[in-house]
Amino acid sequence: MGLPSFGKRVKNQKFNYIPRHYDPAKEDLEERLRMASPEDSSDLAKMRIKSGFKRKARGNKDLEKSLKRSANIRLVVIIGILIAITYYLLTTDTLTRFITRMSG
Repeated sequence: MGLPSFGKRVKNQKFNYIPRHYDPAKEDLEERLRMASPEDSSDLAKMRIKSGFKRKARGNKDLEKSLKRSANIRLVVIIGILIAITYYLLTTDTLTRFITRMSG
């Protein structure tokens, strides 16, 4: 048996959600129509930038793979060249002669 309370009881909170249908094709069409209509130039520039980011996000996966592969190959080649130059400088007298020439 509960004790009587003198305060207000807490009521359940309601979540009033109104479902809406999302149509990406319709939104894309409306956005392109807004870009084509002559409006404020700053809004037009913002929309162009926004659409450019969206297009890049949906980019070609094969192209992205080939670009990453070529960047990785380039990185390995550069690291190899730097290692070879470092090995050459450490095994020969060139580095010590250069340092003594600069200090004296």
